[in-house]
Amino acid sequence: MVKLDVQSKVEADPEYIVTLSDIHDWESRYGRVPDGCLFVVDTGQCRFWPNRTTYMGLDENGDRHFPSLAPDAATFLTSERSPYGIGLDGPSLDHYPELTVHKILAAASLYTTENLACLSRVPAKGATAVILPMKILGASGAPVRVVATLP
Repeated sequence: MVKLDVQSKVEADPEYIVTLSDIHDWESRYGRVPDGCLFVVDTGQCRFWPNRTTYMGLDENGDRHFPSLAPDAATFLTSERSPYGIGLDGPSLDHYPELTVHKILAAASLYTTENLACLSRVPAKGATAVILPMKILGASGAPVRVVATLP
């Protein structure tokens, strides 16, 4: 499990989109994203839970405003790196209604995990993640419990 921390960028821009540059910056500091890892993004968004309005960034029109992952960052992770899955502590990996990032990750058969909790406790690298999905026959997705063991 590796963690990209963008909390300070989200503080400045609540709709921050994690860029390919952010991933390159992480790699210059910690090394190449390891094959088979769970790559998670710590936006700090989980601090707003359980206030749904704040967590989803809902405005007066019901539009959502929260951090997400850029399509080129998702493409890089699926074509140039080999994580087992990608996740973050916010409500979605990308913005609605396009769901471009979801499509990129699904085409690469990667796990996608959203609404992760307590990522601030996880180091940038060295933790081990175990993903425990609920088996639902015929479903395109399912709730999971993600457990991290720290180094």
